[in-house]
Amino acid sequence: MGLLVVGVGQIVGLHFVIGAYLAGLFVREEIMPRKYKFNNFTGGLGNLDNRFRTLSHGFLGPIFIVSMAYKVDFGAVGEAPLFLLSLIGAAIVGKLVGAGFGAYISGKNSWKESLTIGIAMNGRGTVELILAAVALEKLKAFDETHLSLLVLTAFVTTLMVPIALRYVVPELSDLEKV
Repeated sequence: MGLLVVGVGQIVGLHFVIGAYLAGLFVREEIMPRKYKFNNFTGGLGNLDNRFRTLSHGFLGPIFIVSMAYKVDFGAVGEAPLFLLSLIGAAIVGKLVGAGFGAYISGKNSWKESLTIGIAMNGRGTVELILAAVALEKLKAFDETHLSLLVLTAFVTTLMVPIALRYVVPELSDLEKV
């Protein structure tokens, strides 16, 4: 079923990454109905979910990230250092305002909790890489130089999360490293 959804996505003009994402959503819904997602269900379906998660996070995800790293041209930093700094700043501020301030105005979080949410959202670099790959390959929205700058932005914003969280939530520093 998953390959069918990816194939249909290709036929209608979606990038294969988007088709694969949709396939994952549909297949997960077929294999593990919604009623099992929020329970303490640990039966065979939970094991299958864990296997998919291990495969995607432990094998396929790193391959994708390495393939994106191969496309980075570090000379691009020299060509547009201010643009890179602007991208990094916009990414950080965008997530702090979008997620952090959004969490604060919801009224359910303190300013410290909201700041923690905003900082933690900067660790979502993989999503930026997927969007950048689709924008480059399918939409031809920018060139390899811009892709390099976006990959570096995702890398920097992801790396800054644990460092920033140590200052905002010092009690995290006391936790054992996993």
